[in-house]
Amino acid sequence: MRWHAWRTGICGVALLAASFAFAGTPLTARFKPDIDVYPQYFSVARSADGLLYLGGVDRVLRYDGVRWESFATPKPGPVRALALDRTGRLWAGGTEWFGRIERAADGGERFVDCAPAFAADIGDAGFADIWDVVARDDGIYFRALRHLFHADAQCRRVHAWHAPNRFGGIVDHAGQLVVNFRGEGLKRLAGDAFEPFPGGEAFAAKAAFFLMSLDDKRLLVQDATPRLALVEDGRVTVLRDDEAMSHVSAALALDANRAAFGGDDGKLRIVDIADGSLREIPLGISFQSGMARDRDGAIVVGDSEGAVRVPWPPAWSAYGVADGVTGSIHDATLVDGVLRLQTGAGEVAAPWGDRGAATAFAPQRTTTNEAWALFVDGDARILAESHGLRRLDAGGAALGPDDLYARVFERSPFDPARVWVGTESGFAVLDRDADGWRLVARHTDLRTRVMSLVETARGDVWLGTEGRGLLRAHVAANGALESLVDYRKEIGAEADIETTVSTLDGTLVASAATGLFAWNGERFARDDLGGLAPLLARDETVRLRAGTDGTAWAWSWRAVYRRDANGTWRRIDELGATNGVIEALRPLPGGDVVVGTTGRLLHYDAATSGGAQREPVAHLASVRLTPREGEPRALPLAATATLPYGGGTLAFQLGLADLAHGAAPQFRVRLAGLDARWSAWNPRAEFSYAQIPPGDYRFEAQARTAGGRELDVPAFAFRVEPRWYQHGGMQLAAALALAALVALALGASHRTRIRRLAQRNRELDALVHAHTSELELANSQLRDLAERDGLTGVANRRRSDAFLAATIAAAQQTHRPYAVLLVDVDHFKTYNDTHGHLAGDEVLKRVAATLCAHVRDNTLVARFGGEEFCLVVPHCDAAAATELGRRLCRVVAEQCPGVTISIGVATGDGGETAAQRLARADAALYRAKRNGRDRVESE
Repeated sequence: MRWHAWRTGICGVALLAASFAFAGTPLTARFKPDIDVYPQYFSVARSADGLLYLGGVDRVLRYDGVRWESFATPKPGPVRALALDRTGRLWAGGTEWFGRIERAADGGERFVDCAPAFAADIGDAGFADIWDVVARDDGIYFRALRHLFHADAQCRRVHAWHAPNRFGGIVDHAGQLVVNFRGEGLKRLAGDAFEPFPGGEAFAAKAAFFLMSLDDKRLLVQDATPRLALVEDGRVTVLRDDEAMSHVSAALALDANRAAFGGDDGKLRIVDIADGSLREIPLGISFQSGMARDRDGAIVVGDSEGAVRVPWPPAWSAYGVADGVTGSIHDATLVDGVLRLQTGAGEVAAPWGDRGAATAFAPQRTTTNEAWALFVDGDARILAESHGLRRLDAGGAALGPDDLYARVFERSPFDPARVWVGTESGFAVLDRDADGWRLVARHTDLRTRVMSLVETARGDVWLGTEGRGLLRAHVAANGALESLVDYRKEIGAEADIETTVSTLDGTLVASAATGLFAWNGERFARDDLGGLAPLLARDETVRLRAGTDGTAWAWSWRAVYRRDANGTWRRIDELGATNGVIEALRPLPGGDVVVGTTGRLLHYDAATSGGAQREPVAHLASVRLTPREGEPRALPLAATATLPYGGGTLAFQLGLADLAHGAAPQFRVRLAGLDARWSAWNPRAEFSYAQIPPGDYRFEAQARTAGGRELDVPAFAFRVEPRWYQHGGMQLAAALALAALVALALGASHRTRIRRLAQRNRELDALVHAHTSELELANSQLRDLAERDGLTGVANRRRSDAFLAATIAAAQQTHRPYAVLLVDVDHFKTYNDTHGHLAGDEVLKRVAATLCAHVRDNTLVARFGGEEFCLVVPHCDAAAATELGRRLCRVVAEQCPGVTISIGVATGDGGETAAQRLARADAALYRAKRNGRDRVESE
């Protein structure tokens, strides 16, 4: 009875699919201002160069992908309207002002107020707020409550109209300006006057605030009835007049067939014009006050918290608890048009079509335990549950003992009647005979979990394990284990590490914390797999699956990567940390993919992912000169600047407006004329230089998107002028003048000559001393900048290498021991993804300060790279170094709440190179992290 109910449950789900539309929730990205402004926003726009603008209270906010800035408006009050014209200029309207927002020469914003040109039309009463801005070829139209202003691109008055009974919505439709006159209906502009719009009288009774042009014939109108109606050739067709339309607070035509409506209840609604059907997308609980299209077609929604970017059409959608998905998803299997998920809460299933699930997922009574994987062979169904295997096609009968703990299935490519089973403690073998599938062998005494298996020849099986690295098993026809070979050293692993094994393009690939390795038939060789390896984190282990048409996928617990048909890998940054731990990925027919995470199913729709991607714009946000005394000033970005030597600190701010990716961009820079090499990539977007020697320079920068694309930032050229005495001509003139003085002195009396020479020598000594002091100070500052980490203030890698080399040389002479401690901040990547890079920077600063405060004066603390620090401790043996490491672990945990560190220790007396010593410390650090973190491991 129980198994019959399971079958009818699936059928019931399929019947529902024919009656109801259903869709997952698009993966969105929120952008919330983090500056000190009143948190209420009324309008949104995306500039031609990709910057995000929000209309706030008394201010317009700007986001460049790195930082938020705000600019005061000409007059106080809300900025209710923002719009781009066809040339990319940004127009805005607020309280008692309207006009153009221009980018200033120094990268800031400048407001050009058009309202004074309409002083005669406005009079003393004013016009209050501007509610709409419409840009047309003949100029810009600004709609207030009772006024409509028409200005040209130079903010000159063209015309103005007044409506005592108030205006409603306004739109540019089929080359005509259409406006709602309350009490009269819709009218269109003909010359300088308005005439009735065909069918517009239907909207006389209620204000129509939102007018949307779908094409040259059809106009979409939402009024206060509330209703949504289509006007075509004078005919009015009501599409919807339900409760959903009463929540509309913003509107935007997406194309000729769909329109988007922001809601006062935090829901974005997409209406299909053909049948009036509606799709609701919850974005929060905030009032949605404005909408704009992003450069790739995404919808940017402004609400009371900032802005939300909704990809449209969405390539990625999510199904969660509200859609019937429960528990961590271990695997997904498409069976006869039904997608079945094996989860920590059992099995759930839903009919699956071209666009995803047709209904919510329904629980399946196939097991009362955790479900891990499902094997399908014709009518046969074998489920791997918590303890063992169960035959769903045979009334749920057990297949083998209840202590097998099966986790994954892998069918043999050489024998369709054999299946390999990965288990919690090894692997097992299933064979099919005339009576069906049976368990013929189990090898579960390996004491390690096997989560990936690949058979490369009959009976030759590679095992990816979670505790014993990479194993190669040879299994006889009867299932007996004939040999088991350990391949850990082949992949550079001295200790037990997690390893996965996959095939891609016919090649066997092993992945571990040590890297990616491809099998060449005789041995494993390190391989970047066509550009995948550089995208991976330092210790990231991935699994691989082939897609369709040359595509491929890779995934770890924290990230997903896709190889397109051209062979280019990129990280899928839409899948951020908020989507949970990634446990499974399964390609589907047609190029779709589903990804199982903790409590969410993510669906990639290949049919909607082929839209053109606009290249993000990397830009130089500002250049500021901060003198030793006085106020900082911004420099023009396009002109070559001339600066005096010693004139102050020069700071460069960079931006990358890439809203399509949730992760922060990275930058690298160099100062041509001073730096021979690029700096390392890092998320820091501000770089400062002080005491730059006289000469000609060019600040160059590059940005890298979260998806891996590298972009050039416009360069900034400048010249540092020398002081008068640093000019070559002045130095020659001074030398000639000195020679003339000496010649004159020779003609005077001996006593006068001596006196003058002595006086002159004293003056020269004083001058040389003063200049030498200045040069020594400048050189000292330059050395400090070159050897100090800009974020944490401790020594950098360059200083660390030099100090370690000196320490080794001293140890070789004195035969006294020294120690190297490598320190890693635990789970720092997860902390960054959760709290943001600015919070991560603060953690690094606190950890660095704590380390410096608890070591001896002769100990060097240096930032080694990323979240790693290196301590070089002279005159320190193994016991003292280990005790120092334990003390540092303790004080960091105490003084940096929520933060722990792992430490690897290596000691010696100078008998090896710096690279060898660092390698031993690094190996000890790996052991500390593998053994649970927040601990010290020595060599």
